[in-house]
Amino acid sequence: MNIKINKSVHNSLIFKLIAGTLILTIPMVFFLIFNSYYSIRTLHNKVAEYNSNTVNLYMNQIDSDLKSIDSYIFNVISFNTDILNLNSNDKDLSVLSKVKLQNELTNARALYKLADVFFVYSRFGNQYFDSYSSRVNYKETLNISNFISKVSRDNTNFNSKGWIPISMDGSNYIFRIISVDNNIYLGAWIKVETLMSPLLKINLQREGSILFATSEGKPMINQGFVNDNHIDLLGDLTHYYFSGEGNSHMVIGKPSEVGKFSLIAVTNEKNMLQGLDLIQTIIFFIAILSFLLIPSTLYILHRLIFKPVKTLKYAINMIENGNLDYRIEDQSFSNEFLVVNKAFNNMVSQIKQLKIEVYEEQLQKQKSELDYLQMQIRPHFYINALNNIYSMAQMKEFQLIQDMVLYLSDYLRYLFRSSFLLVSLESELKHVKNYLQIEKIHSGETLICNVDAEEHLMAVQIPPLVLQTFIENIIKHAMKSFEVINVIIKISLIKKHDEEYAHIIIQDNGKGFSDEAINKINNSTYNNNTGEKIGIWNVKQRLKLIYGDRAQIIASNNDNMGACIDIYIPVKKEVR
Repeated sequence: MNIKINKSVHNSLIFKLIAGTLILTIPMVFFLIFNSYYSIRTLHNKVAEYNSNTVNLYMNQIDSDLKSIDSYIFNVISFNTDILNLNSNDKDLSVLSKVKLQNELTNARALYKLADVFFVYSRFGNQYFDSYSSRVNYKETLNISNFISKVSRDNTNFNSKGWIPISMDGSNYIFRIISVDNNIYLGAWIKVETLMSPLLKINLQREGSILFATSEGKPMINQGFVNDNHIDLLGDLTHYYFSGEGNSHMVIGKPSEVGKFSLIAVTNEKNMLQGLDLIQTIIFFIAILSFLLIPSTLYILHRLIFKPVKTLKYAINMIENGNLDYRIEDQSFSNEFLVVNKAFNNMVSQIKQLKIEVYEEQLQKQKSELDYLQMQIRPHFYINALNNIYSMAQMKEFQLIQDMVLYLSDYLRYLFRSSFLLVSLESELKHVKNYLQIEKIHSGETLICNVDAEEHLMAVQIPPLVLQTFIENIIKHAMKSFEVINVIIKISLIKKHDEEYAHIIIQDNGKGFSDEAINKINNSTYNNNTGEKIGIWNVKQRLKLIYGDRAQIIASNNDNMGACIDIYIPVKKEVR
């Protein structure tokens, strides 16, 4: 198809994009240069917001971990009887409790990885034992145990003080100690370096730092950086402030909710504002011009790009919703959009034609499959009937042979006209009764069948040979006992999912289905590879081809023995 378009350069999308970009970009460059003068405070706020979010995130995570450790310590004190048994006069009980507590501490350290040391100290017998990570050396464990002993001697109570920072031999820690009657102490220690480990990769630009400080403003790490720059850490950490020589550093932080320490971010303002000092005197009026040009630029972009794209998008949505007759009308769009719209319309026409062809192929395939399945049914009973006639001929039961041939002729007449997709329920029931007469000739008066169905249901359409397949299955399996078999067929009309269904129940008083058979029928695992159960498989396949997933067959057993088949067939057929 030849597409006639206007080849004018001014109507080219490329030209329009370049022109629109220049109109938008040139004023914006001046605006951004000038805007940097006013961006300093915004930059301060953004940096402060970033730093605040960072320290809040990590401080909240640390507080959460510390609260978990607190909960663990209180749970051990409240519910672990081994704590109290440490002071037992029964030496064996005391030793056993110590071993169990040692294991408890080891497990706790593996669970709460933030903690470097878990310890228990008992003044009774001066018992101290702990579990510490590889981050703690032996000397540090001695310092900790000596400190705990001193706390015990001084009767210091730390129960309500939360996590407390402490410095020993040049190393900084936070610790938590809970005492029981000032006799038994249980707690945990964490090195500041451990708290810092997830924060080492945080980038605060050059000459910046993130650190922990006590509530008195003493740095617990990076002391040299704080002291060299004379930074005050006692300000209001909830809002950023500047400190140091010439207020050169931005400070913001987050106090811990469970301890007397804070996480603080310190950033050098010079690095934040690097490159902005040279453009603080740019002319003010350029911004006004930029603001005036922005609406006109947006209007141009809307006319040239946004509107054509919106039209194309609307057309795509219409096609997705199934309206294959929708086409994009010719409008005064750019050359490129005209080509796209023409190609789109042609493509939709081809899709519509292909969809029709595919649908017709699917219908033909479905019809072929149904024809195959129904042809598969026809020889099945015919072979059995011939075997029965042969048996009666051997026994010289000529009257029965005559009756058998008459019933069989009616049976085959129905069978060979069952190429119809659907038959009335009345026709199917007559066929079933005819089939039962044939079986009575073969097996005697050992089969009784009762049908319970209202007259108005006789016109309901169902696939042929559905009922007969299950009656045949009952006769095959239930009559082996040589007892009288009662078969009941109940038919009613029900409503499921806002749709009317014919509910057909077929029951007998035989031995019922095996669990394996029920599972196979209900889970659609019957197949025709071996030839076994081909009738049931055939019925399920035909129902699926005709009704999709709307028809259903459910096998079960009655409470008082006997098999039960529930068949649900939509009253109004809708072929897939």
